Amino acid sequence: MDDVEKVPAAEHSSSSEVPIQTSPSSSLITETEVSLTSASTTPITTPIVNKGKGHADNPETVNDFIHVLPNSSSNSSSTLLPPPEELDPSLAIPVTSKIFAAAAAPTDVLLKKFSQKSMLKNEVDFFFGSDSLYKRSSIIGAKDDLHIIIHFYSEDFVKNTICSAIADLYDVIFHLYDRNADHAAEADRTLLLLDIPLDIKPSHLKSCLACFGLVKKLTLHTLPNAIWQKATVIFNNKEMVDSFYDIWAITCIGHYFWYQPWSLPADANQLCHSFTAILAGLSMSFDVKAGDLHSIWTETKARFINISCSRFSYRPKPYAHVIFPSQKTIDAAMELSFQFNN
Repeated sequence: MDDVEKVPAAEHSSSSEVPIQTSPSSSLITETEVSLTSASTTPITTPIVNKGKGHADNPETVNDFIHVLPNSSSNSSSTLLPPPEELDPSLAIPVTSKIFAAAAAPTDVLLKKFSQKSMLKNEVDFFFGSDSLYKRSSIIGAKDDLHIIIHFYSEDFVKNTICSAIADLYDVIFHLYDRNADHAAEADRTLLLLDIPLDIKPSHLKSCLACFGLVKKLTLHTLPNAIWQKATVIFNNKEMVDSFYDIWAITCIGHYFWYQPWSLPADANQLCHSFTAILAGLSMSFDVKAGDLHSIWTETKARFINISCSRFSYRPKPYAHVIFPSQKTIDAAMELSFQFNN
């Protein structure tokens, strides 16, 4: 500490050069002056430090040509790869993001050998899985009405698969399958049922709907904490559903169910509920059902009668909602008086 000479403050402020104090360890590194110029070929000298010996070797000149992008001139030493050979467009298979599908009904021999859906699907995947354009298969429908759906990435491959019997799949014949068109056709054959009491079973609904035609599929839904159920019914043909545009409700075990086609527009559905009246003064001495008001329904030419239930006791409330087809019928019904159960 005594060897360090103190420099007055005045000399620091007036002097343009400031002495740099270095420690013994830092003096091992050779100081090199680096000047930046605009020329890209100016060599830059950097010290190479030998970590093993702890001192710097002679400066080594590094050319900055390595930081310059290859030049396209004839003097450039970089080698460019030749462009790939062009393929014949006629030999390429068109593949798009769109999925193409085909469908087929399994033969009796195929169903006998592969009775379960999983077994049938595995057999179809095993047959088509070796092709890279094959995506997947699915088995839809009930046990007595199964269909095999296969999906591909190429339309040409689907066209080569359809309209010919496949011997390895026991003479199954596929045809083109449009998923959107199939769903639209199924919606035209679907009927929606609302306001179904909780004690109604699917067997009750099937027996009531049997007079309208063959029911292909019926699904009963019960939402959590709901006092009503709803069901979707798929008929065998569209003509059976068209008759329900004029029939709004039918009776089943003393209850009235609200029916409407699945493809009914929203504005038409809202119009059906526009003419609603409340029938009050029902008896609380026994559980009244909508079927008990059948005489009032026919006399007033109403389309639907619904008796609400309590959420906790599930007992019917002392009033009913009566829906009419027009304002004229509801005005005529308001002038009438009825007597129920004396």
